Amino acid sequence: MTTGKRNFIKLAVIILTTVLLSSQIYAFNTLGNNITKTLENEIPEAAIKNLANGIATGNLGVKRCCIYLAGYYEIKELVHPLTEQLAKETDTNTKLLIVLALYKIGNPEAQKAIRELANKDVNSSVKDLGKAVINNFNLYSSFINN
Repeated sequence: MTTGKRNFIKLAVIILTTVLLSSQIYAFNTLGNNITKTLENEIPEAAIKNLANGIATGNLGVKRCCIYLAGYYEIKELVHPLTEQLAKETDTNTKLLIVLALYKIGNPEAQKAIRELANKDVNSSVKDLGKAVINNFNLYSSFINN
């Protein structure tokens, strides 16, 4: 009788574990689908402020992540913090990342900041990327009119 009771408990635990794991997998899959579909109006104001603070931070990793996310989600509210950081940034790779983020966002203020950078910067790779972005803005003016 004891063996039958143990088998029943083992079977119940196995079934319960299977149900819980399958529900977690389903919940994870349904939540993951909306991550890349985030629209501009779905981003909370607090998140935009945090990204702006991250862009101006002294921590290089945090700064680069915030710059990347600003460009990836094309957050127009972050153009001003990005252009301010571009003007005072000393790291070449971070400047290149800011230029690419501004290009992805694509508005007139971003174009002006990139044009100034392409004319003034001493690094040839930054100048070249800036000129290429400006040429793309000129060729595809629909980016500017977003």
